[in-house]
Amino acid sequence: MASSYEIETHHRILEGQIADAIGTKDLALVEKGEYKDWKSASWPHTVFFELKKGTFHEKNEAVDDQDDIKVKTFVQDYDQPIASREKGGAATVFEICTLRKKVSVWASWSEEWRSYALANYGLVGGGWSFFYRVNHEPFTQLFRAEWDQLQLPDGSTGRGGTAGQPHWHVDLRAEVLYETEEMLPTVSPSTNFLMELDPGSALQSLDTCKVSKINSLDRSGVHFAMGASESWGWQRQVHTDLALFRNWSIAVLRYVKEEAVHLTLD
Repeated sequence: MASSYEIETHHRILEGQIADAIGTKDLALVEKGEYKDWKSASWPHTVFFELKKGTFHEKNEAVDDQDDIKVKTFVQDYDQPIASREKGGAATVFEICTLRKKVSVWASWSEEWRSYALANYGLVGGGWSFFYRVNHEPFTQLFRAEWDQLQLPDGSTGRGGTAGQPHWHVDLRAEVLYETEEMLPTVSPSTNFLMELDPGSALQSLDTCKVSKINSLDRSGVHFAMGASESWGWQRQVHTDLALFRNWSIAVLRYVKEEAVHLTLD
């Protein structure tokens, strides 16, 4: 498990690492939705964090008859775009690189934690969603990199299942071209009207013709496991090693940023 202090420390370190990797500043991991104090919520509950552009500001607030206390308030950059994800709903995104032909690559980072007694928390999972954008058109999701936990600190089953951990998801749909035989309309000898047929059908049988169809193949549910080793196989867990979680996050971000140059737009 991790304390709220350990989670906040993890977030501050990760924010700085991501900012350095993409050459920006003022990134903050905050609770998804209206910003509130997630540490004071009753347990058990689930907390979702997402990375946003903005800054924390401290101010003094009076609490009953006690001395003033410092309260942190997050002020978001409201110019930050929002993209619709294949899984998980809308997310705030930030640009990680710009390619030729005004194509840019964007990303969102999110984490899910579950609270337990004594202000302890267990990581459920987290990961990246990557998008591309042409000029100011809507975002198109490319793929995801996720690391889900197989078992939570209370012994309950996580959401990792039998999938490789960590893993990739390919979200961009593939167009599949195939041929099928379809029956042409039959005409009764007694029909007293003419039926116009497609000129190409004259080259094929009057009973059936082969028609090319295009279907969209959805691969987003397939887990493509990342590198494995003999020591831990296909499924590795974070447990309390948040440094490992951060190192993986930054490695994925840098890798995608480097490989994005190979994306081409016809």
